[in-house]
Amino acid sequence: MKLERISQNKIKYSITFEELLDKGLHEEEFESFIWYELFDEMVEIAKQKYHCDIPDTISIEIFSLNSSEIVLILTMDELSVQEENLSPPVLSTKSSYSTFIFESFEDVITLAICLENLQIQTKSKLILFEDQYYLILPSQQPVSSICEEYGKKTNLSVHMLEEYGTIIIDNNALKILTNYFGR
Repeated sequence: MKLERISQNKIKYSITFEELLDKGLHEEEFESFIWYELFDEMVEIAKQKYHCDIPDTISIEIFSLNSSEIVLILTMDELSVQEENLSPPVLSTKSSYSTFIFESFEDVITLAICLENLQIQTKSKLILFEDQYYLILPSQQPVSSICEEYGKKTNLSVHMLEEYGTIIIDNNALKILTNYFGR
């Protein structure tokens, strides 16, 4: 098994089919607990070699690039990965935007109606990412407090959400929602 650090939160494993057979893994046994043992072994090797703290939740992508080996990419949450020789990443607390996550579209609509009733208007953007709704607002304390009554504040960046999510309403999301769904 070969190990290679791709980035701070990604590790690439190359393992031959011969090595898999030696470990008792066969093509038809993709649901086998032996695979879980292999993944656990990969995590332990990464912890030892790269001196990193690996979170409980990771994703593993499996690729077969040629007929002799497979490649597994282990991806960890970037904020959880801290090498011993590096200082921990610093999150900027001076972001000009606040991001809130909502379980349902109805929660976003209810917030929009509440802010409309309070006669609070603010710029806003609504994004769908991984079946959850994200509302992006300029950082304003009174609005943030009200938003936290309907959703939760999150540290996901605006850039990441715009890149990987689906923008539902790009400008003035709250106003548009009250226009369509308000009383």
